[in-house]
Amino acid sequence: MPFPRIAFTFLVFYISTAFSWTYKAPKEKPFISPTSSFWLDDTSLTGKQLAQKYCQTCHLFPEPTLLDKKTWTNSVLPNMGLRLGLKVGKDPYTDLSEEEAKSLRSLNIYPEQPLISMEVWQKIVNYYAEEAPPTPLPQSKSLTISKQLPLFTATELKLHDKPVPQTTLIKYNPTTELLYVGDAQNELYEVDSSLQLKHIWALDSPPSDIDFPKNSPPRLLTLGSFEPSNLKTGRLIALDTLISPANLDSLPRPVQFATADLNADGSEDMVICGFGNHSGKLFWYDNAQTHQKE
Repeated sequence: MPFPRIAFTFLVFYISTAFSWTYKAPKEKPFISPTSSFWLDDTSLTGKQLAQKYCQTCHLFPEPTLLDKKTWTNSVLPNMGLRLGLKVGKDPYTDLSEEEAKSLRSLNIYPEQPLISMEVWQKIVNYYAEEAPPTPLPQSKSLTISKQLPLFTATELKLHDKPVPQTTLIKYNPTTELLYVGDAQNELYEVDSSLQLKHIWALDSPPSDIDFPKNSPPRLLTLGSFEPSNLKTGRLIALDTLISPANLDSLPRPVQFATADLNADGSEDMVICGFGNHSGKLFWYDNAQTHQKE
């Protein structure tokens, strides 16, 4: 098996394994419908028991000592309450565009109807407020970070007249010895080995990744939105002197892609990480075409 394919297969395995470590397996924590009897109030339980029951439906149980009292009560718990359908924090739709708000509502991240009673919720809040430390617990001593780079010399690279650069992409093409730098202000820069600017592309959104296939123009992935977003406005395009039509579009804020023949059918497949905001997926495009497996 060629090395690139081994490395890519390992990457996919690693990502899948990382997800399995982060989230509980479906058999252990099945999806619980808002109409399930699971959500029936049990005010006889303690705040800790209620937190263990409800907080673990989406993630591992967070111990109160993870954060200080103020952070729990003013930030984290109001956000969690909104996700349980309780009107206890800032309206999550306030600062969103109409299109973004519509997309978020369709995901039902913030249910319109409460899933638990305010009495039960208050017991959970009281538990964290009482058990959390008043100030953050001290962290273990870390190594001192040196500002010196004895093996390197730093050189300032100014590509354009941008007062506040926001770099979204850095990738080197060893074949052409050209460096590609992307910026959140929707531009892609091509720089030679002498750090001289060779070309600038104006894009419709910030670039996030690029690859260099043989005998073809580079393929460029664009975010669609620099800010977190659920809208599917990202694209994969062929990069040449004129931006070619999109190979793939309607991608959910994609941040990276890789290629390999995953199913050994002799054709190149593509995996794209769609980060999104409240939603995101890892897409497998068979033969690098528009039909996909999620």
